[in-house]
Amino acid sequence: MPSPEPMAQDLPPSNEERIRHLEETISDLRSQGDDIKTLLQQVLDRLSPPAPVPTRLPLVRTFSCSGHSAPTPPTSPHIPPSVGRKKAILKPSNPTDFDGDHTRGKAFLTSCRTYIRLCPESFLDEITKIIWAMSFMKTGRASRWAERELESEVQEGSLRFIDWLDFEEEFQKDFTPQNAKATAVNILETTSYFQGRRWSVVCDTPAPVRYQDLWADHVPYRRYTHMFVATLHRNTTAFPASSEPATSSGPTTTARASPYGDDVKGGE
Repeated sequence: MPSPEPMAQDLPPSNEERIRHLEETISDLRSQGDDIKTLLQQVLDRLSPPAPVPTRLPLVRTFSCSGHSAPTPPTSPHIPPSVGRKKAILKPSNPTDFDGDHTRGKAFLTSCRTYIRLCPESFLDEITKIIWAMSFMKTGRASRWAERELESEVQEGSLRFIDWLDFEEEFQKDFTPQNAKATAVNILETTSYFQGRRWSVVCDTPAPVRYQDLWADHVPYRRYTHMFVATLHRNTTAFPASSEPATSSGPTTTARASPYGDDVKGGE
């Protein structure tokens, strides 16, 4: 017959045994957590290299004339610009379409130069600059000129232009006035150059060809008369009196000085 008293192994665990079992379980979990933390730290160390430790530069001693050495403060190393700083991006306007008009050729070429200078990173080489400029030659004689150049490239295997400067020279031969100085003189000698215009227009009309050289050559023309000179003298405070010929170094406080003096040849 079984003993009426229950055996010791059949008795439920006491509270002390339960507490001891929980403490052992918690200790095991802590040990596993420490191992996982160490493993994660090793992985992070491999993924991100440690930051460089700044090194102090040694003091450089320079010898003065008296023979005593004086410490020179260390020079700070070059600090690269901030990576997060964004560079300002310019967005200049494209040149207007060019149709081959001689009077607009120089302005078109100037627009192309300005764009190339402001956005040099947009052009990989000289040929890219040339093709880009020719893309705006869409109508008129300019279109036919660009078409001939591109057809020649297909036949010859390359453009006939060595670089951008070579393209500019050929462009100026075909699309800018051949004798701008003579053209300016003809304008001044004809009735199309009306005397009643503003003084700024009077000066700016021959300006593209540097007409100051013509003043030195004493080019005569009928539009400027001594009466006109006297009128300008009365209306502009910077223009010298008729007894004092104007020079390039004359006063220009409130108006541009006239590029001629009493030696200007009058009209008929």
